Amino acid sequence: MVRTRLSDVITLSKLSQFHIFSFYNHLSQFNII
Repeated sequence: MVRTRLSDVITLSKLSQFHIFSFYNHLSQFNII
């Protein structure tokens, strides 16, 4: 149970990092940054 929660947290952190990265790319495409 704890192991499953830990893997869920890792998966969520990876997803959020990917989301932030794609968001940054989206902004840089329009030269906002």
